[in-house]
Amino acid sequence: MNAQASRPVSVNDAIVTDEIGIEFGVMGDYRLKCAYQPIFRRDAAHLRPVAVEGTQIAFLEGERAEWPSFMADVSRADRSFVDRLGRTLSLRNHRNIGLPEMDLLFTSDPIPDGDVDRWPGPMALLPGRLEEIDLDPARLICEINDAVWLDREALLDLATGLRRAGLRIAVGDFGSGHATLERIGLVKPDIVTIDEAWFHRLCEDEGTVRLFGPIAATFRQLGSQVLVSGIETPAQLRIALDGGADLLQGPLLSTPALAGSTFDETPLLIEKLLRTSGKVVPLFGKNNKHKRR
Repeated sequence: MNAQASRPVSVNDAIVTDEIGIEFGVMGDYRLKCAYQPIFRRDAAHLRPVAVEGTQIAFLEGERAEWPSFMADVSRADRSFVDRLGRTLSLRNHRNIGLPEMDLLFTSDPIPDGDVDRWPGPMALLPGRLEEIDLDPARLICEINDAVWLDREALLDLATGLRRAGLRIAVGDFGSGHATLERIGLVKPDIVTIDEAWFHRLCEDEGTVRLFGPIAATFRQLGSQVLVSGIETPAQLRIALDGGADLLQGPLLSTPALAGSTFDETPLLIEKLLRTSGKVVPLFGKNNKHKRR
């Protein structure tokens, strides 16, 4: 039979709490469970977890479903509902990682269904929601992606509203989409996230590898930290570190874990990570050709 992903009347109606206090979403035949992936900061010879990114995993009949398959069963009109549901689950399950001091990065498109006329949509309700669930806004980083194509006034209103609510701001997907230097300079985000696919392509060629350091330095001059996500190989980690990335994330370091899983705070030894492939990854710019391994 064809799976259904019909939406309930409201986000609250879509959320169910299990026997140990983990909240998940119900969309017809699907169950949406919240997962968190650690974000690391360099601390001398180690990488130390300082934040987590909230994401959603779809399940169908108890088995994990590919996200594109789930979204194919979601009507276009319901996609902003999925965005709100996922954001709410990320916020409300943050307490279930057992580390309240860990910052939370969550992604939000503040424009319902891409309809600028409905701006600012559900984001206007966010401060009240945070008070309801007793979540400190200072722990939150809201990543805006497609919203950077708003006109200048609306974009500044968004940034001002988020900061007034006590949140920090990240701009995602630099290297693709609308996250240009001009737009980043306008928003002055706390964090700029490098587009994963763009970074992987950059790492494939020694000539383009050298571009990353100056780009990261430009963002730091604007007052933004640089987050490189999707790090899969020791070579990519080396390039990110030597290029001056402030924050790092990816399957080489840690994969997403469902809410309620034991969160491992143990710092990672950089030297060990760089030897994961069985070879020493040479220093950036010293007798090496950076290729994906």
